[in-house]
Amino acid sequence: MKVKPQGSNIVGPCALLLLLGCLGVSESKSDPPLPVPGAEPLHRLAASELPPSTRTKPDPAKSQYLREPVHVSISEQVKNQAGVVSAPAVKVLERYLEEYLRRAGHPIVENPRDAKYEIEGSFDAQFVTVIRVLDRAAGYRYKGAASIRLLAASGVELEAYPLPELLEENVKSEDSTVLNLRRRVAKIFWDQLMFQGKTLSNPDVVLQLGLLPLQPNKDEPVTTEEVVKQLAEIGFPAVPYLIEALTDNRSVRIPASYPGLTGRSDDLRVFHIADKALEEIFQKVSRMSLDIAAEDPRSLKLRQVIVRGWEKEWRRFCKPYAESPNAPR
Repeated sequence: MKVKPQGSNIVGPCALLLLLGCLGVSESKSDPPLPVPGAEPLHRLAASELPPSTRTKPDPAKSQYLREPVHVSISEQVKNQAGVVSAPAVKVLERYLEEYLRRAGHPIVENPRDAKYEIEGSFDAQFVTVIRVLDRAAGYRYKGAASIRLLAASGVELEAYPLPELLEENVKSEDSTVLNLRRRVAKIFWDQLMFQGKTLSNPDVVLQLGLLPLQPNKDEPVTTEEVVKQLAEIGFPAVPYLIEALTDNRSVRIPASYPGLTGRSDDLRVFHIADKALEEIFQKVSRMSLDIAAEDPRSLKLRQVIVRGWEKEWRRFCKPYAESPNAPR
């Protein structure tokens, strides 16, 4: 399948910015910053090494992706081991959901009256117990409950997502446990909005990506080539989903075509096909290959470089994402 187009590489020397660091959230005031993994820069491909173009290359001067403005307001409350109830200084759920929304093309507005949609909700967490091993504190357990509602500008409820209880354990500190719990809750809500909801989601993209890890249907066979073609035809609305799918390690089970696949079908993962679709949409080469495995530490570093490359490319076409206060400067 000819999907690697003529054009420049999106991968080069770059710093790997983890989402946690990008959002200005540290695990506690005393904890050091999260380590930033390194990776060897990839050399630029010569023009002769680039495959031919398969469609018109998008031009950011002519094509921009913009969706409806959203206001996000989520209260957070935590009861710690000492029984003290407080509101965290940084509203992690808000920050994470806002960044997910920007990447999906939604401007974030401070005034609800300027929004097409509003996401409101609450989060409550409380200490459960200290995890002990040989009478020594080895970790902490917290539980949390949360809910969000997606509202129209008129105040009408469009969607609601309750999350009754979620447990989190961590060996570092109470602060780290609560932070990880809030990050998990934000991701759960985002997945619900984008994959299960009807207002902000794109069901055609969800359908195509959902086909990849399924057992093939003998009556209606679908191939990875067809999935990539459909996603490329959808174009920009598929990009936020595809960037997120670059971290999807599930095996591809439908009939597949991929460079070097012969005898290595077990190595093909959803993130490989998501990358192929991005190459087709942007007509650029990412340098993804089957040698970038799902679990190998060096492969993970290389994949992170590729993810950052696609994020950088997407910012050229998605103004809310480019103007995010968390975007690399």
